Amino acid sequence: MPKRTRGQSSADSLVRGSRQRLRSILRQLEELRQPICHFTRLPTREEGSPCFYVHFSLYDQAHELRGNQTSVASISLPEEPIQDKAAEVAVSIWHLRDPLVQWNAITRGAADVDELVKSSNSLLLCRDLANMRKHLRNENASGRDPRIGLVTFDTSRSGVIELAYDGISKAKALLVTLAEPLYYRVNLNLKDAIVQDAFAVFDDAMRHWIPIIGQIGILSSAGAENLQLLGRLNSLMASPKPPILEIPTPLNYEHG
Repeated sequence: MPKRTRGQSSADSLVRGSRQRLRSILRQLEELRQPICHFTRLPTREEGSPCFYVHFSLYDQAHELRGNQTSVASISLPEEPIQDKAAEVAVSIWHLRDPLVQWNAITRGAADVDELVKSSNSLLLCRDLANMRKHLRNENASGRDPRIGLVTFDTSRSGVIELAYDGISKAKALLVTLAEPLYYRVNLNLKDAIVQDAFAVFDDAMRHWIPIIGQIGILSSAGAENLQLLGRLNSLMASPKPPILEIPTPLNYEHG
């Protein structure tokens, strides 16, 4: 068997690393779209009233509460575990850049990955979010100063809800009358607008990475893993593109 050169080993390592990161990103995007479906029926509550405790995480312990009852189509809260999940998606998407740049340097590709990134506002937003998340550094490469915002839960199918919330500790508990899947979206706060669903930005960023991946050829070999992953990426490209909807912020809006 011929001995592998250092350059070949480095290139193979970058391919493996890129595949791992891409699979992780696709998994994170899927998880960010999953509704909350874990509820516990409180026996002390009467049927027809808010009696189902919503488990925002696997570690929530169901308990009785006394909060404000209302019937609304949606409610926005600072749900930190979901906000963390969204921030980590941005980190993963932006850090895909590293193996792509290194691969391009090793293979002496003609494409300039960093120049191609500049044509995507969504990738630049991910870059800013990633640097804030990992380094607490605001480079504002996008010029829009993005921050992960509140989480908006769709309670239109939940009936009357009851919410107890502590603004200082951010601790909360939510009861719903109907135990229907609780869908949500994460807002993305910009200096002059609010993007209603950060997922749309992340989806758009991946739609910019995928052609770059094809252009530099990091998954061009005909191995089974590459072909399977390319099929998943092509499926993403062929899927309906979620719109990036921005709501202008009022003049007295406090960004952050």
